[in-house]
Amino acid sequence: LRAHGGSYSTDVECVRHLASQATGQVVAAPRGNTSFEQYLEWIREVLAEGFRQAGAVLIVLERFEHFCSRPRQTLLYNLFDIAQEVGVRLCIVGTSEKMDVMDALEKRIKSRFSMRHLHTFLPTTTEELVAVLAAKLRLPQDCGLKSPFPGAFNRRLEAALRARAPEWRGG
Repeated sequence: LRAHGGSYSTDVECVRHLASQATGQVVAAPRGNTSFEQYLEWIREVLAEGFRQAGAVLIVLERFEHFCSRPRQTLLYNLFDIAQEVGVRLCIVGTSEKMDVMDALEKRIKSRFSMRHLHTFLPTTTEELVAVLAAKLRLPQDCGLKSPFPGAFNRRLEAALRARAPEWRGG
């Protein structure tokens, strides 16, 4: 499941979006003057059904800093609370371009999960960019294609990437 920070005007909208992804359809959500707590109980039920069908669920929260800036961080608190329930196999991954995003979390949120930080950086040189692209696009030798093809493909791929490299250099 995926949610993009800044795309929702309320936490309820985000919960509804996650629920629709979990079920693969637009879910009949509680209507009217439903409280946020009732929405969270509803999402627990939707996710529980998802666990029965999929076994485990991964939620990716892109632009995590937006979720951290919400009042009381209620959505984060409750998602991490759900993740701690017995029988729930839920992994929540937050992505951000801000190095200090974890500092914005309230103590009650930090205590709810084990934080693992992975810092990645964009390539800074053309050689690094070519290496990253080649690694992603290269065919493994045991890909099931006849012997000379993967090697020839990989050589041509790298040559094509290097031929384009001058276009990628910043001006």
